[in-house]
Order: sequence, then structure tokens, then C-alpha cells
Amino acid sequence: MEQCWRWYGAKDLVTLPDIAQAGASGIISALHGHAPGTLWPLEEINAHRDMIAAAGLRWSVVESLPVSGALKAGTNQTNAHIQTW
Repeated sequence: MEQCWRWYGAKDLVTLPDIAQAGASGIISALHGHAPGTLWPLEEINAHRDMIAAAGLRWSVVESLPVSGALKAGTNQTNAHIQTW
């Protein structure tokens, strides 16, 4: 079992060093600020992962992948959003 903490990114009041000091080895996080149905840029994914790794932690769980209204409702954009997801 791995001790993981939820981290909301660089603006979180609880810092990665705080989390590491508390004994966690993993982080549960997401890229916040992207609209549902949009692709997360690879550069941002890598930067987020690298920031976590620099603190001696591992991005263990990607959480909060937003499900768009198009996916929920089955609109004409559903297939495009599935491909993005």
C-alpha cells in the first residue's frame, strides 16, 4: 500500500515538501484549469509530473479527469470527446 496525498498543484497551500515530510510517497493530482473534453498538453503533463518527482514523490493517481457534457448527453461531439479522453 502506498500513502498518497491529494495535491491541487502549485497554488495548493500544502506544498510538496510538506507532503513528503508527512511520509507520503505518492501524489493524487490532475491538471486543473482545462475545460472538459479538451486534450491536456503533453508538456503540461510532463512538467506536473517532473515537479512532483523533484520533491521525491511519484504522481501515482491522475484524478479529476473531467467528463464533458457531450459525453454525458451523447451529443454530436461525443465521438470527438471520446477520442480526446
